[in-house]
Amino acid sequence: MAIQTRAFAVRCRLAHVVVAALAAVAVSACTASGGSQPARDSASPVANSSSRSAVPAGRAPTEADPQVFSDVVAGAFPIPGPSQLRTLRVGRGAISAVNVACGGSADPHVGATDLRVDQARWADLQLIAKKGLTEPPVERVGMVDIAKCPAPIAVAAKKWHGLNQPWRDATLTATQSAGVTATLGSVGACLTAGAHFDIHLDASDPTASFLDQVDRYMSGMGQDVSSAKRHASEMHRLSALYVACTPPYFAAMEKALTPQRNQLVKRNRELLTEFARDLSAAGYVP
Repeated sequence: MAIQTRAFAVRCRLAHVVVAALAAVAVSACTASGGSQPARDSASPVANSSSRSAVPAGRAPTEADPQVFSDVVAGAFPIPGPSQLRTLRVGRGAISAVNVACGGSADPHVGATDLRVDQARWADLQLIAKKGLTEPPVERVGMVDIAKCPAPIAVAAKKWHGLNQPWRDATLTATQSAGVTATLGSVGACLTAGAHFDIHLDASDPTASFLDQVDRYMSGMGQDVSSAKRHASEMHRLSALYVACTPPYFAAMEKALTPQRNQLVKRNRELLTEFARDLSAAGYVP
């Protein structure tokens, strides 16, 4: 049985994949601390299709499909909660669209949720309650080297992913807001009391330090069958603990991030609209 034990497995995986796939950008969404609607069937592929149009009949050429635009916003500026399903879908869908344009294959699992973004900042607690902090990775096949691919959608995807930088800054600002810091004591105390292993949380950042220490705790388990069973049991327990303890924190984060996201969407609407049209033209299904 394969066991995910690397340090980013519990906190986030998508950022690392996007960094590698969308042109080797050197920073990851997991450094955000400074140191929506349900997705459709996961088998919906992203591929080039001459039968799909970036601009449906009757829509002005400057507009984008509203749901695709919403997904593109969710991918650029993630917030906690159910919209994470849109963030995960469009992130994987963008990689797939670029991969196809550069000579690779479409990803048949665009709706998969294994490539989580930063669960210390933007967690979907409903997803964690259902599937845990981690889940087995979904294989991505037919990948090609797209770092130097000149395809227009590859260039557009790099610009879109570049919005990660101002969003990391906004997220750092949100973590320091009064509403968020007011939750840290109770959240940290709850996580510490329920951990039932030797844990020492950073009082100023209990979610990130909890996930980091869960990773170390899990990585200390063996790889035999009995250890695998214990790993699964403990991950289920600690995932449930995270879901039980952190709602005040993530509610405060969402409240602090939403106005900053609205400002960034307004400031970057042209770029977001253009990329939404590019994804639609590439066959992305929201």
